[in-house]
Amino acid sequence: MTTLPEITAQYLSSGMIEATIDGKTHTLVPSSTSFLARLLRAWEDEGNTIAPYTHIPTELELQEERNRRLEAGFPFDFGDERGVHTIGTTPSDMEGWDEVSKYTEALRAQGQGTTVINVVTNTGPASVAASEWPLVLIAAGEFRQPIWAAYFALLYQSPIPADFTSDIHWP
Repeated sequence: MTTLPEITAQYLSSGMIEATIDGKTHTLVPSSTSFLARLLRAWEDEGNTIAPYTHIPTELELQEERNRRLEAGFPFDFGDERGVHTIGTTPSDMEGWDEVSKYTEALRAQGQGTTVINVVTNTGPASVAASEWPLVLIAAGEFRQPIWAAYFALLYQSPIPADFTSDIHWP
């Protein structure tokens, strides 16, 4: 009986097999008749199993999930007849926020906090006094910052958990 070298093996996303044989890594075609492929089959014949392909999430996939969550928008209650509006948080929404933020900051700096600005939320039009806009920004921070914190917590896990899109990882 021949003693086989130390072998570990796993399928790759391409269907190829990555086999580490005596510490050296090789990529094998499953149907190959090469010496290494025959060695791997002998290893399997001894009851060993090639591990299935396991997708390891990438940083780009995690960024996409973070962005999807950041762009979902959040409810904001104006506390009066305007009621609750869904505030949009897509990149174009955030560009609009920048315009409104600069304008309201200038108005407040000039003592014109009661000046009304007309904005459009995902719910519809709303009039917002310059002095009210910081309340929207605070609510935005309360919505967005926990998402960023969860993103960074996931990013620094090695590897990124396979279930990173699950709500158990996000606020």
